[in-house]
Amino acid sequence: MVGRCGANARAALAEVDGPGDPEDPGGLPDWLEGGAAALVETLAAADPDATCWTWTTDQHVRFWSRRMAYETAVHRWDGQGVNGEPEPFDGPLAVDGIDEHLENLPSIIGPEAASGTGETLHLHCTDRDGEWLLRLGPDGLEVRREHAKGDVALKGTASDLFLVVLGRVSPSRVEVFGSPATLDRWQQVLHF
Repeated sequence: MVGRCGANARAALAEVDGPGDPEDPGGLPDWLEGGAAALVETLAAADPDATCWTWTTDQHVRFWSRRMAYETAVHRWDGQGVNGEPEPFDGPLAVDGIDEHLENLPSIIGPEAASGTGETLHLHCTDRDGEWLLRLGPDGLEVRREHAKGDVALKGTASDLFLVVLGRVSPSRVEVFGSPATLDRWQQVLHF
């Protein structure tokens, strides 16, 4: 990927790559904290509307602020799960996390992996506004923010729906309505 980037992008990637992993594994927590602080500082100083490379159609610095917020939030949940029951995501964060995941999905999996014959999935938050209708069409994934009947519907809290969409928990965590075979197909599409 670096070969296709311009000189400025290569220099930025070299800075991001930084000094590499710490030699002493005991230094990993400080290394992670330092990297996180540097990332926050870099993104806070940057114009969110400035153009930069991403793997999606949103080619702006703001993409990275949002993307890294979800990377951090999801890995916080993963880490808490090691020693017990993780705390749920805050509702507005989870709703936007679903939006962000669905926006990035076509760029990550490609149109072939998300093509279909019109199979639909309806996601419905029970604790706040948040509904989506997803369709697998011949040209790939279509996503609309609307209430509509789907071949399969998942209904639950925003936090639980976010976790199901990411593949972190089983769909049994939420209410499931409709075809199990279609749900299996959707799980293949949603979890990259």
